[in-house]
Amino acid sequence: MTCFGQFKPIVTGDSISWDLKHEIFDGAMMENLVLGDTISIDSITYHNVNLNGALLGYFREDTMSGKAWFWGATDTTEYLIMDLSLNINDTFLVKMYADTNVTVSSIDIINGRKTLTLNYHYGGGFISEDLKFIEGVGPNAALFYQLDDNYYDYFGYLVCKMFHDTTIVYAWDTINFECGSFVGIEEKHQNKKYNVEVYPNPTKSIVKFVLKDHSLLNKSIVIYNIHGQKLMQKRFDKTEIEINLERFSNQTFIYSIIGTKSQTIGKILKE
Repeated sequence: MTCFGQFKPIVTGDSISWDLKHEIFDGAMMENLVLGDTISIDSITYHNVNLNGALLGYFREDTMSGKAWFWGATDTTEYLIMDLSLNINDTFLVKMYADTNVTVSSIDIINGRKTLTLNYHYGGGFISEDLKFIEGVGPNAALFYQLDDNYYDYFGYLVCKMFHDTTIVYAWDTINFECGSFVGIEEKHQNKKYNVEVYPNPTKSIVKFVLKDHSLLNKSIVIYNIHGQKLMQKRFDKTEIEINLERFSNQTFIYSIIGTKSQTIGKILKE
């Protein structure tokens, strides 16, 4: 139980990261969120937030009020993403699908952390959850859920695990330390005019990327491991390129085409 009017901080002296489950059409994938260095914006100190190794935005918190905010890297304002000072039936503005004032339906202490459940359901496929604010962890819908979907398309995330360095301090599933079902290797095209064919997938070593839209020429593809560590980057200097994964062990990789307003991301399996 939190005492003396101060809440457990999300940011500590340790390295802070989250494993996120991301629902994609008829499947789901794991992604990695990491807090980075601090930056000053309008004389306020924020932490860089990196999704799969790429800067997504900036985060700050006030442990006295139990509030936290997120500012998208290309946005013009910050959004309140958590408020642990709310009471049952208090309202909170959620911008996930459309601006909606929702109420706090319950307040519990779970594993020593104050947890607020809001009368707001998101997902419906592999992710189907009520929005929660978890003391010392953040929103269960990830730090960036308030971003405008028309621009970012960052919906359908669920916090699966939170780490201080390599120690798990929170898990959605405290028994199996997993995060529900996953199906296949799905690609995500946040803007359907950008399209890329990836084959063979699974692969033994060589993966080919074929552009279906020439507007992606001169953009770059980045390969990450499932922990969000950047492994390589290559520019689309022609409509078909190859990437050799031979030197890496058999594992699942995440690819992301960067340099566009709307990303294309997906998974590659090396076996």
